[in-house]
Amino acid sequence: MMSKISEIISNQEHKCFVFKPSPEFYAHVGINNRRWAQIYRGQVEPTLSEAKAIADYFEIEVTELF
Repeated sequence: MMSKISEIISNQEHKCFVFKPSPEFYAHVGINNRRWAQIYRGQVEPTLSEAKAIADYFEIEVTELF
């Protein structure tokens, strides 16, 4: 089962967008690569501040992440 975040990214990738986290992404959202991997796989839920930063980065509403 995909996490909501991985589902959103997957949907964006189908629109000619391939997401590969960069150092700039990690700096923007304030999440390290290990934490991002856990969130992406749905092993942990993002905190509210993490969710806001992720939503801001992908230019979506934070409610779409839940």
